[in-house]
Amino acid sequence: MLLTKQRSLILDIVKNMDGHLSADEIYILARDKMPGIALATVYNNLNALYLGGMIGKVKIPDSADLFDRSPVLHDHLICKNCKSVKDVVIPDFLEHLRENLKEDIISYNLNLDYLCNNCK
Repeated sequence: MLLTKQRSLILDIVKNMDGHLSADEIYILARDKMPGIALATVYNNLNALYLGGMIGKVKIPDSADLFDRSPVLHDHLICKNCKSVKDVVIPDFLEHLRENLKEDIISYNLNLDYLCNNCK
């Protein structure tokens, strides 16, 4: 994948961010370092980086997608109150699905709703 200046900047922001950010939040950070960057450029490059397997994406119902520095298959805890997102790894879950469903599962997307410590 060709890494233009814009794509390289966006990838650097995602890889070095703390937590999970929306495209709009990434745009604000990118604009600070590259004032002429367009919001559409950020959206297009985030999509290309995701499709290229370089970053992950967290789909949250009724909310903007968030981007994840890790493209490796993992799951997420999402606070129902404040919408904060935490990574969680469930060892051998994909294998468990394949064995129990007797299907060749390629991937899955699991978001677990909970209340974080700040919202309890």
